[in-house]
Amino acid sequence: LRGALHVVFMFSLFTALTLIPLAKVSALNFTAPLMGTALAILFLGEKLRARRVGALAMGFVGTLVILRPGVIEVEPGSMLVLVAASAFAASIVVIKIMSRTETTVSMTLYQSLFSLPIVIVATVPFWTTPSVGQLAVLVLLGPLGTVAHMSFAHAFKQADVSAVTPVEFTKLIFASSFGYLFFAEVPGVWTWVGGSLIFSAVAYLAIRERAPPAA
Repeated sequence: LRGALHVVFMFSLFTALTLIPLAKVSALNFTAPLMGTALAILFLGEKLRARRVGALAMGFVGTLVILRPGVIEVEPGSMLVLVAASAFAASIVVIKIMSRTETTVSMTLYQSLFSLPIVIVATVPFWTTPSVGQLAVLVLLGPLGTVAHMSFAHAFKQADVSAVTPVEFTKLIFASSFGYLFFAEVPGVWTWVGGSLIFSAVAYLAIRERAPPAA
């Protein structure tokens, strides 16, 4: 299941990156932990508290600020990021379940092993032999992706989802910086406003979840 979810996440996110700026992709991807909270309530039996509902509502508002449906046309790239975020959120729940019995290395290995056949079948009709330069980038992407997934899985193994996810807000800073340096992309003000709202929702949820139950 996690392998299939990872394929959906990768295909959706990689396609979105060709269509919209890095900063916008990162901002919309912050909806993943909020979706993860909703899925945890549904599938892990976590309680539906008012603060969780409030955080989900604020995150939804932040998403609407970025997308601005009815004001501007919602791009296919933005919708693909939301698909990727949904798959990522489901993956978070799977990781939490697997972490009860599996190590970080085994979770990363299983994901790669089960993702590979799906990816091969899906990409054969569109195969293009990479150039030397592209191959070098792909070789670099492999270990970077492995380190990212191992770190991600280990973080959720060691701490609660609500405690880890606010740190992901730094991705917006990195993505905006890299987008500007390498692709001359300047994120719009609504991306920052909406991204900040989504981050605030995740941060608030993390702080409140760490408070005593009576608080």
